[in-house]
Amino acid sequence: MDKGIAFLIVAAVAFFVALLLGFRRVQPGELGVIVTLGKPGREVGPGPHVIVPLFQTLVTIDAKETILNPSFQQVLTKDMIPLTVDLLLTAKVVRPRKALFAVNKPFSSLVGLVQTMLLEIIGEVTAVEAATNPEIKGHIEDELERMATGVETAWGVNLSRYGLQRLRLPPQLEAAITGAAAAEKEKERIVTLAHAEAEQTEIERRVQDPYWGHKVKWDAIQAVKPQIIVDGGDSSGVSAALLSVMTELLNRLKGGQQ
Repeated sequence: MDKGIAFLIVAAVAFFVALLLGFRRVQPGELGVIVTLGKPGREVGPGPHVIVPLFQTLVTIDAKETILNPSFQQVLTKDMIPLTVDLLLTAKVVRPRKALFAVNKPFSSLVGLVQTMLLEIIGEVTAVEAATNPEIKGHIEDELERMATGVETAWGVNLSRYGLQRLRLPPQLEAAITGAAAAEKEKERIVTLAHAEAEQTEIERRVQDPYWGHKVKWDAIQAVKPQIIVDGGDSSGVSAALLSVMTELLNRLKGGQQ
């Protein structure tokens, strides 16, 4: 056999073997980086790729959207009360070179950043303020938005969905606050009712007062009459007892004028 032909056969076999050894494939839902002699190179997406054996390697990373389940569901407030944080976080890798070589475990690092942010914000307010003040929730959401931009630029991770759903107090404290709010509403109702009854008593006293002129009585009734007419006879805003008294007085005064 001619030496030239033999050389071509050997070269073809060597090339074919090198091609097989250099064939790589990135699976769907993954991203990859071709590393040449230890230096990160171009980023590649799903599909077949060819590298130079012994000189290049292909490193892949999962790029599917991942729901982060923070282990810091409770954060201490300024008054040392554990506040439960209902937080939604989903992230995915969009720049594999940064996610692989700029940070160690990008998702864990992202959770750590969120935890630190919550500790700084919630740790400066009391539990009641954190759970009831809407500005606290707005501040946390603003910080999440700022963080989303930063981690994508620095770590190649996109915080695709984020939001604070709720800040929950311990059940005992929440029940106490709810009870206090209900008691305050009941107190306001009783005070309003007492004022209405006092006004009714004063009107009845003046109507029976012989020194109170007939015209003054008539003007007082006429001042209440428009509200009765506007309500269409409904006792909304005026107690049923007060409406009954006004109607009776109006009828009596009309009879007296005739």
